[in-house]
Amino acid sequence: MASHAFRVRLAMAVCESNLVEVERALNSGFSVHDSLDRSGNTCLHLASMSNLVGVANFLLAKGADIDARTLNGETPLILATHSHHHEFVALMTSLGADTECQVKGGQTALAVAAGQQDAEACRMLIKAGANVDAVDADGFSVLSRAAGVGCCEIISLLAEAGALLNGPEGRSYSPLGSACMVGHLDAIKLLIGLGADIEYQDLTGGSPLMAAAGTDQMEVVELLLAHGADANSISKRAGTALTVAVDTKHVELVALLLTHGADPTLLDSRGESALEYTCRRGDTSMLRMLSIALEMAEEPDFVDCDSSSAMGGTVANNLLDDAQAKLDEGESPDSEDPDGRPLLGIAASAGHTSMVKLLLDRGANVEGCAPDGRTALMLAVAERHAETAAALLERGASAAATGAKGETVAQIALANDDFKMLGLLQGFLE
Repeated sequence: MASHAFRVRLAMAVCESNLVEVERALNSGFSVHDSLDRSGNTCLHLASMSNLVGVANFLLAKGADIDARTLNGETPLILATHSHHHEFVALMTSLGADTECQVKGGQTALAVAAGQQDAEACRMLIKAGANVDAVDADGFSVLSRAAGVGCCEIISLLAEAGALLNGPEGRSYSPLGSACMVGHLDAIKLLIGLGADIEYQDLTGGSPLMAAAGTDQMEVVELLLAHGADANSISKRAGTALTVAVDTKHVELVALLLTHGADPTLLDSRGESALEYTCRRGDTSMLRMLSIALEMAEEPDFVDCDSSSAMGGTVANNLLDDAQAKLDEGESPDSEDPDGRPLLGIAASAGHTSMVKLLLDRGANVEGCAPDGRTALMLAVAERHAETAAALLERGASAAATGAKGETVAQIALANDDFKMLGLLQGFLE
């Protein structure tokens, strides 16, 4: 067996294209198939990583395995693709390298090229017959990889080569869903234009609309709805886009879905509606926001009108610029919504720290109470919004205040087992 020092010298000879030294090593008993390191790299692997086409031709003439695998499953073709070595990729494909070899994660050379937005390598591999519908161990097809990085050029190449626009059924994430999840608008428009199914439910059991809702992609949701996406589509596994939006506490997204006909009482495959889901979680903050969103859906001009309820919606939505404009126009920072809740309390309950600071800067009463007698600080503590609570305390909110039922701020935190909040309050009680 060759010594470690011998292997190092041979590796250096390969990297330096010193064919005389490589020849000497091979003649001394070292096999062209032997590994040079613990990762399983052969001489041909090293040549591929450095784009040494001449060395590769020499090694192949000596019998090197063109599809030799490292311990991670990488072939010289995959390594060359990963390094964007197009000349080496061209050599490997011209000599018949197996384009379907996969690394341990299941990615082929074409999947690697697509994920790296390497259109030139994709062209070479497609021309060599690479499977355009290969699916890796994570459930991504080659087209899903391209869509996930928003590469329209590769999406078009794969589509022209016959790639399944929705991915292999039941085996992968949909390309459209992958693009929607990360907000690549151009890729989404391209896929829709090519004929991707806007309602297709992929490996996750969800539609592209649900994928966008799950990652707060407001522009994508608007685009999908404009192209006719069903706001009431029910996931094969559970939930609707509205349920997902409620779960992420994105009130503007909830409002958008409602204005496009999303039904908060629609039962999903679990027999539960978005409204019931929110109630079951005991998410009082989201219930309030959902109520406001319902009003916004019924009153499209809600945010733009001059009533106090409009300001309540602006605060609940954390629309800072709109709130500042209304305050500049004379809106009182202590105005209340139709339920008698002061603006500061609405902002504190939702955890909108920047809105809380804006209202306080404009003179809002830091001790103003909601109809149930709770101050803004109590509401922030009840909803576990530590940053908001800290902002209120720093602006003079009383940590010793009591509600209408005699409960203290500390008791509210204790009831939530919120010891971090208790520690914060303790510093202002001493």
